[in-house]
Amino acid sequence: PVEPVVEAPVVEAKLEVVNQKEGEKMVLACMKGAAAGEALTTDAIANFKYLIPKKFHTSATGLTMDEGTEPTRADIGQAISGLNRFYEGVDRVKGSLIWNIGDLCAIAEVAGIDDAVEQAAESTGKAKHTIQQAVHLAKFFPKERRRVELEATHHMEVYNYSKKKDEEGKRYLTDDKLFGFLDKAVKGEKIVDVIAATGEQIEHWKPVPCSTLRKWLQEACGIKPKEK
Repeated sequence: PVEPVVEAPVVEAKLEVVNQKEGEKMVLACMKGAAAGEALTTDAIANFKYLIPKKFHTSATGLTMDEGTEPTRADIGQAISGLNRFYEGVDRVKGSLIWNIGDLCAIAEVAGIDDAVEQAAESTGKAKHTIQQAVHLAKFFPKERRRVELEATHHMEVYNYSKKKDEEGKRYLTDDKLFGFLDKAVKGEKIVDVIAATGEQIEHWKPVPCSTLRKWLQEACGIKPKEK
């Protein structure tokens, strides 16, 4: 039997319907992801109870204390320390978003899903350019070279200087040298804190700011910083 000839407009219309359904699936999946994220946020806040004295209770809108109880200085100190540790962890989770989004969009690119960057920008509220930078970072930095102690902006500085070349077209800095600067940035600067009540000095190391890392990279490439 002779197969009927399908006109091009009909084929295009069918493809449009398929693509529309695929788009609806992604939107629906994003909605499900958002709902799961809200549940995890609630659970995370509820887990404050493991970091602070039992007499305190936390929620998304604040903290309360059991009636008939009095806080001691130790209670307040433990609660402040616990909340601070938790939010330091939250900051790192927020920082990890750029890596995870970048990796996800890179995976989508290989799979032929070409609108992942746009979807990520819409869902996160970040500029499309920011998501594209995240993809560049994800492709350039192996997981073992990503430093959780540093921000994405530190890594972006290193990535940018991987593109710097001399007059002969040779890179100033190899990948190994660039990654070495990240390690140096993590070690950072020595900070001395003084406890007011006792005068005791506590030394610790703090990662350098992004501006310091940029200065190191400029010096290594023989580039003079722009005068303000």
